[in-house]
Amino acid sequence: MEPIKLFLAVDGETTTQAIVERLMLNGGVDVSLVFISDMKEIDIKGAFFLFCRACDPAWKPYIREFVKNKTPYLYYIDDNFWEFKDGSALSAFYQDDSILESLNYIVANAAVVYTSTIVLCRYIKASHKKKPVKQLPNYVDQYSIGATVDKKEQLSIGYTGTPRKAKFVDAALKRFFYDYSGQVSIEFIGGEPPGELRGIAEKFGYLDSYDEYRKFVTSRGWDVALAPLADTVFNESKSDNKFREYSAMGVCGIYSNVPAYMPVQHEINGLRVKNSESDWYEMLVYCLDNKGQLREMAANAKANSQSVYNPSKVFGEWASEIFIKKHRCSKTLDFGKVRGTLSIYGEFLFLLKVFRVYWKIEGLGPTLIKSIRHIRRRLNK
Repeated sequence: MEPIKLFLAVDGETTTQAIVERLMLNGGVDVSLVFISDMKEIDIKGAFFLFCRACDPAWKPYIREFVKNKTPYLYYIDDNFWEFKDGSALSAFYQDDSILESLNYIVANAAVVYTSTIVLCRYIKASHKKKPVKQLPNYVDQYSIGATVDKKEQLSIGYTGTPRKAKFVDAALKRFFYDYSGQVSIEFIGGEPPGELRGIAEKFGYLDSYDEYRKFVTSRGWDVALAPLADTVFNESKSDNKFREYSAMGVCGIYSNVPAYMPVQHEINGLRVKNSESDWYEMLVYCLDNKGQLREMAANAKANSQSVYNPSKVFGEWASEIFIKKHRCSKTLDFGKVRGTLSIYGEFLFLLKVFRVYWKIEGLGPTLIKSIRHIRRRLNK
């Protein structure tokens, strides 16, 4: 069989990129991660080119080269950036006119757009009627997770990622923490805990890699992990990503009772709860009183994860969609002659927006490190 070469183009390293990259590597694909700064050095002839969540305006001149030379590229997206409007710094970034214009331009010119959910498929299809838009099965890596540690005497509660606006959970956690003082510990990995929980929840920053993140979560010995999801248009398009992750790591989760988490079988491989403070509070009390059942659900979730998200099966479905003759790049494109579309001042304003997002989510130290990394990747071109 002829070796498969895939260029995976991203704005920056993300969980989605790590999952897609690992899926391809496990399937024997030769994968190269591509940032904007790498474009002038690559030769895409004979390879496949897949953009993953990319929407940086600096991609546009490279897209024009694909279009001008009638060379196909593919696009994968697992979030509805068009409807990300929760008032956060991150949503403000994605609602910026330059980002939305770039996103629409990349989507409009892709040979095929792939998504993680049928809801997101339909949403994109509504505004890009002639565009092939298809759902691909979801995946979670079962490897590089680390050994599960013994549970703590207290009920250990965890949350990962950027905290979304879910005041019903924040209020329930605060009340639960004080009502059962000494019996509960709360940990956040990633963004800052919401204001009500600062001083209550122990905070750990973002980890440098997806593998490190998963090993660290597993090492914490959580009894239960939280996955609140407000019922919004943006969230309607989300997949069961947290369920897949927590299950693979052997942790029972509490999930909002919303469409994304319908795969969760209540009290069998996880817990589903209505989005109200009282319901979340009662569920936390249930967890405190039923730690043995939490362990059983965690074991069931892990077994389900290994069966449903089997890497060979999922890769086969991705490969049959992506790696077909008409998607292969048949010629070398001269990316070396491409010039950026933004002025120095324009680049400065864009990077200022990126800095603001990092600052709001992670604080000064991580912001400086990530901003320098982002500048190098974006401007070394």
